Amino acid sequence: MTEGANVESWILRIMDGDTFACGAAYYSPRIALTSANCIHSHRRRLSELSLMFLSPHEKDPVDEVRILTVYVSQDWRWTKNYMDIAVVKLRNPLRNHFKNFVKLCRKPLSSHNRLTIVGCGVGQDDEMRSEQVEVLGRMQCEDRYGNYILGETLACAREFIQSPRCMFDAGCPVTSNSQLCGIVAAGPACESGLPGLFTDVYAVRRFISKAVHGRKFRSRNIGSWLAI
Repeated sequence: MTEGANVESWILRIMDGDTFACGAAYYSPRIALTSANCIHSHRRRLSELSLMFLSPHEKDPVDEVRILTVYVSQDWRWTKNYMDIAVVKLRNPLRNHFKNFVKLCRKPLSSHNRLTIVGCGVGQDDEMRSEQVEVLGRMQCEDRYGNYILGETLACAREFIQSPRCMFDAGCPVTSNSQLCGIVAAGPACESGLPGLFTDVYAVRRFISKAVHGRKFRSRNIGSWLAI
């Protein structure tokens, strides 16, 4: 495990007051990406949630913004892991960080032998944590998870070195060469010691584009939830 790592500047936390809710990735000035299942757990308090950088620059004031709208796929279902991706529209951009946006991977998770996961559920006084993970084949995943149904947009991976604290915080990023390749999906990994589950960003890239560029993205209803 690497503590105090130089984590990516585009990694966000979604906070419910002082409590960590989900991880997220800063995609554009008013867009963040996270797990649909994770943020759905806080759906009744969407207007109260805020987003902030995981590792703010020491010279910058601590900045946080509120959520305007959350977009999920019409094919996603609560507690299911198919299309576990949410596009979060922010009320305002985060200050002084107009260039710190993530780029999406251009190939599937399965094509990577090794990836980096960042544990973004740490407390504000804790060291940042990152770990190398190994992507497992589909048959290996299904064998480990048994009757737990794995959606087609999902992949799984295990840590090369087992961390004393679970690294699989829902919504947190899985990266390769500073690109976002996966998003930790909500699942039983932390409770059971199973491999982590990740939404394959390459597999959901069309939905992300649809959400960002579609007409419904112009909604101005504060704290609203839309399936598109």
